[in-house]
Amino acid sequence: MIMLSKVAAGIACSIGALKMWQARAGDAAGFDAAKKHALAGCGIAMIMLFGGFIVIGETWFEMWRSDVLRDLSLQSAFRYGGMITLIALFVGTLDD
Repeated sequence: MIMLSKVAAGIACSIGALKMWQARAGDAAGFDAAKKHALAGCGIAMIMLFGGFIVIGETWFEMWRSDVLRDLSLQSAFRYGGMITLIALFVGTLDD
């Protein structure tokens, strides 16, 4: 599940980047429309990181009990999630 969601997020972000690159010379509305796939990829990655690691991993598999798993997995998932959120906010801004 984790690997499939990472691949899906990567494919969606790559398609979005390609479409934004192709629409860079056009008008602002066309460029904003090209952002949909990139934002969908960021959304998939956020659901995987926060939903998979922090919600399911921490509660269901009780990763909070292990110092090793908690420090490695949860902190890196939160760090990557924060970076993906910043990227999504930057990409999602409207171009006027």
